[in-house]
Amino acid sequence: MNTINLLQSFGIDHNGQLVSVEEVARGKSCDCCCPSCGEILIARQGEVRTWHFAHASGHDCEGGAEGALHKAAKQLIVSGAAVLVPALEARESHQLDDGRCGEAALSRPDEVWQLTDPREEAPVGDYRIDVMGMHGTRPVFIEVAVTHLVDPLKREALSSFGIHAFEIQLDPSRHESWSWDLLRTDVLERSDNRQWLFHPDFEKLRDQARCEAVAKAYEQATSQPSKGERLRLRLFGTPIHLVDRGWGLCLWSAFNEQVNTIIKQMAKSLGGRYQPQYRNWVFPVGVKATLIQQLEGVGAVREG
Repeated sequence: MNTINLLQSFGIDHNGQLVSVEEVARGKSCDCCCPSCGEILIARQGEVRTWHFAHASGHDCEGGAEGALHKAAKQLIVSGAAVLVPALEARESHQLDDGRCGEAALSRPDEVWQLTDPREEAPVGDYRIDVMGMHGTRPVFIEVAVTHLVDPLKREALSSFGIHAFEIQLDPSRHESWSWDLLRTDVLERSDNRQWLFHPDFEKLRDQARCEAVAKAYEQATSQPSKGERLRLRLFGTPIHLVDRGWGLCLWSAFNEQVNTIIKQMAKSLGGRYQPQYRNWVFPVGVKATLIQQLEGVGAVREG
């Protein structure tokens, strides 16, 4: 996330409350300090530059603007107690052995959840959750990302609890200075800046999508097998026919125990399988060159 030109928009007032630069007195009369480092702030409310807080020392602390934005976002969730949760979507595809494919996507729309007992920095295991609340009888974890997304270790840890958890991603470069109204829209109302970290029903939805993908694959019209290109070889005097059907390679050979053993080994390494009803082997089309090379490598000779 790009944080260039982000100004500090929020500070802590003399009552310990987080306030916007738009709702305090000008200059040092704002009586505010920085949420990150605690230094006294000055409210810059001129007519040229965008209004913002600056450190009285003249040296803004590292990460102060981002930290204040992060804290303000958490406060909005807690005070609003209602937030848009992301849509849940599962996409699956399936390909049958004969080449027919099916795809399916199932989703549940985003919706507004009313939270009860929301609180910031809730300790859970070895982590602290930005905001934790209850939706009905179910706990909900909410993470707010300003400069750092939830890392894989924390995501895995949150998933292990089996609790609804999602992340809201704020892009601080969208605005040079943030007001409560701008932040409220991004934190509570936007749908394109949030994603699930864990949803208890995702695997169930994914299984349903997978079943639909298989069903759609079977609904596709069966392509008529093509005679394709036929390659005739002999290995240890035993005839072998290799036919490219377009959707796969069909390999047949007369019975020879030594040849059968060789073909079985090739099938194991190249993803082939035996079809008892047709007494032949089927290989993926993509291994054609490798299969021919291996056959010729063990002594197979082309005929005709």
